[in-house]
Amino acid sequence: MNKYIKLLLIFIISSLLIVVFVFFVEKPQQIKTTEVIAARSRYDRGYYGRDRYRRGRGGGGFQFRFEIGPSERYYYSRPYYDFVTLNCEILDDENTKVTQVQIGDSVIYLDRANNVRRYYFSLRPGYYTIRWRVFNEKFFGAKYRNYSRNLRVERGRYQIDVTIIGKNIYIR
Repeated sequence: MNKYIKLLLIFIISSLLIVVFVFFVEKPQQIKTTEVIAARSRYDRGYYGRDRYRRGRGGGGFQFRFEIGPSERYYYSRPYYDFVTLNCEILDDENTKVTQVQIGDSVIYLDRANNVRRYYFSLRPGYYTIRWRVFNEKFFGAKYRNYSRNLRVERGRYQIDVTIIGKNIYIR
């Protein structure tokens, strides 16, 4: 008989512990990570029973909620690039041939093997000077002419296209 009473007491105590842990332990709530400030009145929350008069929810006025997350700038602003790609395309005119191109400190000596030459540079944002040398074989006077043009590389650009055709330059 003592054995049965002892088992009954163990069963009742264990069932009470299970009930206490199941019903009275607070469950974690989902936290949203958007940066929204919500201001609502007490009737706007959806509590229409006696629940709305609990402590912390009663009284008139507004309630503010702040949720912490990354700012809007994190998702919507354009990134800045450390290097900007410069696509340089060099073409010869019918009377002139480009023999040398210098962009900043980089110098390219061109051979006249083909008419269209393409070169790619990675430049940091800033100001650069493009210099090129043209060989003139048809006219009298100086055989070589030097031309130059200033170039501004902005930090928000992804790439810049430069086309040199003889003595003319086009920057896009």
